[in-house]
Amino acid sequence: MGEREATRYLAACDTTATTIHRRPDGARLSVCTRNIQNADVAVWLPQQDAVEIAAEARRLAGTAPDVERLVRALREAAMNRRITLPEHRVAIERATIAAANLDQLMLQLRQSRLLRIFNRRYAEHRLACKEQGRGSIGYTLALRRLRLALIPILASGRSIDSISATSLNFQPAIFDWSHHSSKRTKAINARLLLSKAVLASGR
Repeated sequence: MGEREATRYLAACDTTATTIHRRPDGARLSVCTRNIQNADVAVWLPQQDAVEIAAEARRLAGTAPDVERLVRALREAAMNRRITLPEHRVAIERATIAAANLDQLMLQLRQSRLLRIFNRRYAEHRLACKEQGRGSIGYTLALRRLRLALIPILASGRSIDSISATSLNFQPAIFDWSHHSSKRTKAINARLLLSKAVLASGR
């Protein structure tokens, strides 16, 4: 998996890049996954914290800071929330490994009875939607959500053989159209666990 795919993997799981660009009128701090390669500094943060951390860092850095002062302010703001700041390269490496492990976990799931259970639940949901005159998500999107729902298992180090359909959270909500996002495919309860699995230090 290349860097672009790893970046998409991180963004799809509610983490975001925070970048610092050197400018003549002072370094600029942005919360954005675009233009990462041209940044002087790039780190990844849980999306739910990134905006607040960036705002505090700007306040701590003051007017027209240079890159070094803004980096120190960003680290202090993250430390105040007990959040690590993995550099872009480190986050990409971890995301690449995590995605490969996730692919392997998906393969194990396909070979187990759990995928048959998932397919049956999906078929039941589509039938119920049809009877009620409602639309339903496609199977490919449902599988993407299932893939992200595997992240807590990946983070815990458990195998497919040790889990049940209940622990995989095969609930109707995973199939609901209301949970679909055109920008990202989100899985139930996966966001914080991904942050721990990919962004945490010492892993």
